[in-house]
Amino acid sequence: MSGAADYHALRPSEVGAAAAILSRAFGGGDASASERWIRNETGLEHVRVLCEDGAPLATAVCVPMDAWMGGRTVSHVGIAGVAVAPEARGRGLARRIMTHVLKELQAEGVAISALYSAMHRLYRGVGYQDAGELWDVRVPAGMIEATDRGGDWRPMRDGDLPAIAACARARGRLVNGAMERGPYCWRRVFTPRQGDSEVFVAEDGDGGIEAYAAYRVERRGDLGPQTGTSAGMLMVCTDVGYASARGLQRLLGFLRGFASVVGEIELHDFPGSPFIMALLDRRYWIELRDMWMLRLVDVPGALAERGYPAGLDATIRFRVSDDLLPQNDGGIALRIRDGVGEVTKDGTSDAIDIGVREFAPLYTGMLTASQLAHAGHLRGSESQIALADAAFGGGRAVGFDFF
Repeated sequence: MSGAADYHALRPSEVGAAAAILSRAFGGGDASASERWIRNETGLEHVRVLCEDGAPLATAVCVPMDAWMGGRTVSHVGIAGVAVAPEARGRGLARRIMTHVLKELQAEGVAISALYSAMHRLYRGVGYQDAGELWDVRVPAGMIEATDRGGDWRPMRDGDLPAIAACARARGRLVNGAMERGPYCWRRVFTPRQGDSEVFVAEDGDGGIEAYAAYRVERRGDLGPQTGTSAGMLMVCTDVGYASARGLQRLLGFLRGFASVVGEIELHDFPGSPFIMALLDRRYWIELRDMWMLRLVDVPGALAERGYPAGLDATIRFRVSDDLLPQNDGGIALRIRDGVGEVTKDGTSDAIDIGVREFAPLYTGMLTASQLAHAGHLRGSESQIALADAAFGGGRAVGFDFF
């Protein structure tokens, strides 16, 4: 095709063509399933297409959902459904549509963007880098011990979602990378493609929800080596949450109550989590399901929106390079006080030199500045690197949602 490329939000007349591109790209072959996903889950307003001569040739889906970083929410858009029509591959259209998406997000004031990669070379080329993890855990139901045996739970009612979201928030704010879910991710919790979840909640006595579990119980398939001796059914938790130490005990007690019929319980968690620390033994199965990638779309905004250690009083200077979004280029000073960061332009020579791609694992805390410096991914004085270590931490950055 010879016409000029046109990037825009998906139009109703283009849904069929976009669905065909997605179904062919992701191996399903069923365009009707992709069309249902567009219409019923993502919404046309969140789908972007790149067209030539009026025909869509590439797609990308932008899912708004803020992310927790350092105990504060950061404006964030998840990317999914990046696909190119078979006849148009090899022409750089995936990079072109991602460039359009990132420029649009930056213009809208979005701070960061995350995605699960099917092609690292593409996403690294536009500034994303591995920055966090998604884990699958399977636990023998009989290995759960709790001081609370699961009483006073009830099914979810209409109107419960705000209280459930508040409960999820109490856990998520302590984890770098947890999503502040929007409608798209909550639909995936309650109505996953494998079958609707049952949702039960435990009230806290003050009108709030102290714990909840969204799950389905299914017959055991071929799970490979089993972690327990029970031949019972499998309980798949699409989400669990607890707002306090007592909420965790109530959740553990609720799950333990299924041990008479359930052999194993599957959920998203991470190594060394409070849930895993509460287990009787280490005979659980855990696997890294995927890494998620992050990009700082608006570097000053991302640094200002994130939280920091409350006791740290420091100024850290960065000199950032970003070939794709030049507004991020240059020197900035991050002033941290009382857990909050303030960002100003700064041209000082005493700065950490870092590319926007390498900034991602530092920003989430997955890698320390010292680790990145040791591997040659940033340069700076010992004092500035030490301050960056203190500001961003270093350790596990995880999520609980696959989007």
